Formats: sequence, C-alpha cells, structure tokens
Amino acid sequence: MIALAAWVIGLGGAGVAVALSGPIKAGRIPLTAVFIVLTLLATPAPLAFFARSLFPVLLPWLLPVLMAAPATFHAFVQARVGDQTAGRPSRLRRLILPVLGMLTAIGYMALPGAQRSIMLVEGHLPPGAAPATLALATFALVLAWPVASGAYVVAIMRLLTRHRARLKDRFSNIDQLEMRWVEGFMGLVVVLWVSATAALLTDNLSSATARPGEIMLLMTGALLLLLICFSLRSSVVELIDAESVGDSDLETSGPRKYARSALTQDHAQRLAERIRRTMSEKSLHLDPNLSLAKLARSVGAAPNHVSQTLNDTLERTFFDYVNDQRIETAKGWLKETDMSVLDIAIAAGFNSRSTFYKAFWARTGQTPKDYRQG
Repeated sequence: MIALAAWVIGLGGAGVAVALSGPIKAGRIPLTAVFIVLTLLATPAPLAFFARSLFPVLLPWLLPVLMAAPATFHAFVQARVGDQTAGRPSRLRRLILPVLGMLTAIGYMALPGAQRSIMLVEGHLPPGAAPATLALATFALVLAWPVASGAYVVAIMRLLTRHRARLKDRFSNIDQLEMRWVEGFMGLVVVLWVSATAALLTDNLSSATARPGEIMLLMTGALLLLLICFSLRSSVVELIDAESVGDSDLETSGPRKYARSALTQDHAQRLAERIRRTMSEKSLHLDPNLSLAKLARSVGAAPNHVSQTLNDTLERTFFDYVNDQRIETAKGWLKETDMSVLDIAIAAGFNSRSTFYKAFWARTGQTPKDYRQG
C-alpha cells in the first residue's frame, strides 16, 4: 500500500512539474490543480504510516480537496476547449461544496486532540454535540459528492458536445482534437469512486487478493498517467488562435449563431458557387490540414461568411462538406485504380485508415473494400 501511494504521489509531482513547465498554456492552472488534488487524495496511507501523530490533524483537510475535485476537472476541460459560457453564478456554485468541506475541516480542528483522534484514527464517535454534528456534516458531504460529480459529468459532456460542433465548423480532420480521452478519464473516475466506496466499507477486512484501497490507488495512478499522456496536447484554443479565425460569430451556436451577420441571401448563393468552384479547381479537400480559415482565404471571403454559407445555403458543416468531397474522390479511386485502401485514405485527405473507414461507412453504408468489390 505504501509503495503504491508513493508511486501515485511521484506521478502527481511529475504531472505538476510538466503542467507548470510545459509549452501548453490553455488550462495550465486548472490542470496543475487537478494533479495536486489527485496527489493529495493518495496521501492518507503514507500519513498514517510515517506521521501517525499528524494524521488526525491533516486528514480533515482532504475533505475540501475531495469536494473540489469535480469542479477542478470541469474547469480544466472548459479551459482546454475554450468554452467560457459558464457565467458568474456557475462559478460561485463551484465553491459551495469546497467551502462546506473547509468549514467542516475547521470544525475538526476546533475539537480537542483526543476527540479528533478517537473519530479519525479509532473510528469511534465520542460523546458531545460537536462530534455528532461533524460526523453528520461529513456524512452529508460524502453523500452529496457523487451527486455533484454526476452533475459535473453531465456538464462536461455538454462541453464536449459544443466543442465537437465548433471543431466541425473550423477543421476538416478533428479526430486528434475531439478530446475523446476525457470520456475514458471520467470512466476511470467512476471506477475510482466505486473503489473508494468499497475501501470505506471493507477497511477492516483482510483478503488474499488486492484490497479495494490498493485498487483505488492503482486507479488514481492510471488517472495521473492518462492526464500526463493526453492533456498536454495542443488545444483547440491554441489551434484556433493559430488559424486567426477571430470572429465572435463562430464562437456561438444555436438559432442566433449568425444573427449579427450582414451576409445576404444573394451574396450567400454567389459565395456558395465560388466555394464549389474553388474546391473543384484547386482540389483543396485533398489537403489533410484544410481549415475554415484556409478555405476563406482561398475564396476571398470572411471566415464567418464562409461558415454561414456552408451551414445555411449548402446545409453542411465545414467538416461534413470537405469530407463529402474526400469520399467522392476516394470512391472514384476505389473503382478506377488498384491503390491500397490506406493509400487512398491518405491521398484523399484523411489522417488515418480508421477515420476514412468511419467517414466512408457513414456516407455509403459500406466499407471501402465492399464498395470496390461491388
């Protein structure tokens, strides 16, 4: 147990160092906070072993840390996808559980040392109103935490849905930008929560196999490794800045997405024809790095006007429009050449075989191999 905890703490320290010194700026502060939170949650075992006298003093402060964990990760995802739709009330609600956890920890500190040790080390409830109140408050917070975590999971999924919609308005290849790893991270968090619950229920039981507490530490280490491996990739915020799209109309969604646009219907029709002609003559869709900004420069129009024309006149997102062109080109090559499927996928502008298969199936209901043989 101690060795596992030391491993997790070491990973957390490495994660903090990488987050603070790495080249990625978007989400750096909340990412550092996530690493710190996960690291602190692995400290009870070493505290109990190496600093038993400090254990009842430091343990209560892990309660506000635990309460802050879901909000911290939500803030990281929000920063990474560049979605600032959460207003001040949402930010204030993030503080409710951590503040209540802080007040509960302060309450534990106000107890005499003997009573605090009885509660936190021996696991018994000493007589008196204050210990009973603190035990009830802790129990209520522990019950509230999974509910709040579930709410944050829903909020994160909404962030990712909006994020993918934004990507499809700007980029022709999005598989490396979708942040699918976040869903895996949240799946591991669920496993971690179940393990933590099991550890609490079986804390005094022995077993020949790994105990839930050890599984919990393994899952925490897996979360830290996942964060280190995937969270430091370039974010959509930095890529959008690099493309210099820079129009606020592309930052919104829904019925009022282009409410402030001056593009008329006649202008949109002419622009749609220019887009079709430019795409055909220059074969822009074969560029795997084609973006909305590049297409706008090629047709000599503002990016928000190109996006509006694609969405309203051609009734396609930028992503879908470009990939439609790629699939049509690939269909011709499948019938007319003996190129391998992988070579066709790369030549048509896709970044990988799997992305090509997914797009081809979505548009034809067949695999490339079946289409070629049909």
